[in-house]
Amino acid sequence: YHQRRQQENAQRQSRGEPPLPEEDISKLFKPPQAPPRMDTLLIAGQINNYCQNVKEFTSQNLGKLFMAEALQGHN
Repeated sequence: YHQRRQQENAQRQSRGEPPLPEEDISKLFKPPQAPPRMDTLLIAGQINNYCQNVKEFTSQNLGKLFMAEALQGHN
């Protein structure tokens, strides 16, 4: 927007017209809002909880599997 405004003023000056007045950009364009962080924080917490549950479940079952393999290997 700023570059386009400068080009328009340069063209107007070359034609002998007065330049356009400077406008406050903050009044024309609203700044983008920050993304909500609470949702991502809650989702990250849920994913962490699921990962911990999977880790506990698999570690118990892998321990049982290795014990079963060891017992079958002796027989």
